[in-house]
Amino acid sequence: MKVKCIKIINSPTALEKMQNQWITLDKEYVVISIESFKGNGISIRIIDDESKPSLWDCGLFTTTDNSIPNNWVCNMREDGYMEFSPATWLKPGFWEDYLENSSEAIEIFKSEVAIMNVLKPAGGQTPK
Repeated sequence: MKVKCIKIINSPTALEKMQNQWITLDKEYVVISIESFKGNGISIRIIDDESKPSLWDCGLFTTTDNSIPNNWVCNMREDGYMEFSPATWLKPGFWEDYLENSSEAIEIFKSEVAIMNVLKPAGGQTPK
């Protein structure tokens, strides 16, 4: 699945801006997961301009390729949370471990991203 950035919003002011350090206007990104929080809308996780996974409001993007990766599953909880992503990323604490540079979580991440054929995002860098 791919999306194109159509606007960038400054979180504190809610005003549109032309750029930031993580995403670029009119640039295409690979979606690596989708999350929905009851009452908070839908977010997508992409490989950003720093070649890292980051979570964004889906309203900042438009779909350019609607194919769903074959390693995604759907998880729904009683609290209204729903996520489409690789099953290995749904393990409680996975993203915390990843952000704390757990070698196991990083290898799991890289393995799932490779299955999605996201080996070289725009810019040519391998996801970190």
